[in-house]
Amino acid sequence: MLIQEIDNIRDLAPHLHDIQSWLNIYVENIAASLLKPYYQAYTNLVRNTDSSITGIDYIIGNLCRIEWKNTQEGIYNDRTDWKNLTFKYAIDCLDKQVARINNCEYENSLKADLITRIFIWIIENGRISFSQAQLNAAKQALLPLWEQSRFEMRYVYPNR
Repeated sequence: MLIQEIDNIRDLAPHLHDIQSWLNIYVENIAASLLKPYYQAYTNLVRNTDSSITGIDYIIGNLCRIEWKNTQEGIYNDRTDWKNLTFKYAIDCLDKQVARINNCEYENSLKADLITRIFIWIIENGRISFSQAQLNAAKQALLPLWEQSRFEMRYVYPNR
């Protein structure tokens, strides 16, 4: 299904999986300009997910793997504290990633991979309340990133 034709949020997942596969093998930094609208649109899209989502430990675990510049604003590293973390906390962390990438020229592909894994999990496992405008913004932000991933997987990394 073409991205422009998507009207069900779960139909975004296969495209996100394509991007995540590409990010998983992409060894260089990625231009932040390609990721800024993606991070913003998807954070906005998943913002109103039912907080009872299963797998909050998976979401927090991926957020923990992202290196934060200011560790006092970072994610809890002690797993015993995870039981106190909420989905709201995860969204706050994603908001910080949006703010951070707006001040970057490049993004490490591992960070982009981990953030994409979070978006995939939420879309596949969450009950998300979203507007048509949020879905449209997500599709628009996804298209250039997905096209770049498809191009590179086909022509730059065909044997991986």
